[in-house]
Amino acid sequence: MRRPSENCPYRRKGNELVIECRECSGSQDLLDEGCLRSVLRIMAMEGGVEEIVLSGDWEVSYMGDSVAVIGSLAKVVRTCMDLSMLPNRFQDCCSCPLSPSKFYASVSNGLPRLLDGSGIETLARRSSKHPRACDDCMGRVNSNLEGMRYSLEELGREVAWKAFRVVGVGDEA
Repeated sequence: MRRPSENCPYRRKGNELVIECRECSGSQDLLDEGCLRSVLRIMAMEGGVEEIVLSGDWEVSYMGDSVAVIGSLAKVVRTCMDLSMLPNRFQDCCSCPLSPSKFYASVSNGLPRLLDGSGIETLARRSSKHPRACDDCMGRVNSNLEGMRYSLEELGREVAWKAFRVVGVGDEA
């Protein structure tokens, strides 16, 4: 049985993305963090999706604004994937928590929450061999986080704008 945080098998049918959930131990629900992470990774690689179907014992379909919001969040995941491929400047950078392959993978796994850039200095293992490179790296990481933060704020505004309150019978508006 596959865990939801692992890569889920999927197929494209035009603008529809069908994710196979039959072999997954997750809840076949985007409220499940592992399921959401997996869908975001897939969406980061696939463009032009207008419908997401989670196909298991039943089919759960997401369309319209839901897919637009997931797609916007997937763009941040794609940015993390691209940044994680950046090479380390020096050999000893591999052991630093700010090493691109480590840091951006952890940022991506933590979405939609984003690290506060103020703690970056405490994460870095400052090298006595090349302190200027460490300062440059911390600046780049802070700048990248600021760009991602802006994207997430834009997404939050989009969600707030599209959201509406549902009032039940007998409820006061």
